[in-house]
Amino acid sequence: MAHPYLTTRKTTRQLYFRRAVPSDLRAILPREIWISLATPCRRTALTRLARAAVWFEETLEQARRQLGGGLTGKGSRLSPSASHPPFLPSNQPR
Repeated sequence: MAHPYLTTRKTTRQLYFRRAVPSDLRAILPREIWISLATPCRRTALTRLARAAVWFEETLEQARRQLGGGLTGKGSRLSPSASHPPFLPSNQPR
């Protein structure tokens, strides 16, 4: 069974958590967040995926609080790695 947030990149066998950021939060977060699950094993990746999903939701909540506090504009982007994801954040694809 395929999982909608589990993916690979063309250049590696490693598995990644990948999710789009809601449009209302893109002023302070990137368009997508990729988190390396640091394994090519699908079974291991599925166990790590849950932690990555929780981290993602917490990051969105933090961004919503920041926007609610009136912190918007240039220079106020929230770094998705600011609260240290469960695995290594990967570079955003270009």
